[in-house]
Amino acid sequence: MLEANKIGKAGTVVTSDMMVGFDSENLNCLERQFDFGTPLPVVNLRTAILVAPIATPRYPEMKAARRLFENGLTDAFPGGDLWTNIESLQMSREQLAEGAVRLLDALLELDNKPSEARPEIAWDIASALTSFLNASLPVRK
Repeated sequence: MLEANKIGKAGTVVTSDMMVGFDSENLNCLERQFDFGTPLPVVNLRTAILVAPIATPRYPEMKAARRLFENGLTDAFPGGDLWTNIESLQMSREQLAEGAVRLLDALLELDNKPSEARPEIAWDIASALTSFLNASLPVRK
């Protein structure tokens, strides 16, 4: 976290990802993830759900253990909507999805972010970049 603070104070926007749904996690892990994530000086802390994509070694492993939810479209594109295709050991699929949504909403809540991670920093940088690109690109006629 100290390194992220240094990077943020130097004017660079810091983003990060957080994954939930590992076998060792229960519903309390979502609160611990929130406690870990809120003091981080990141503009966007994305939350993802552990999934087993078809083309990975995890898929046949979970299939052999009879821990896959197989229901068509979510087999091919799991996780995009915070919906896993893996049966968790300590949470139901619904509990994990609902908990991940609550965690994501809480982490994105402006009141939960340290001042150095407020979105206006990202907007200032994005605005400056857009201005630079608009000034640098040739005008088409």
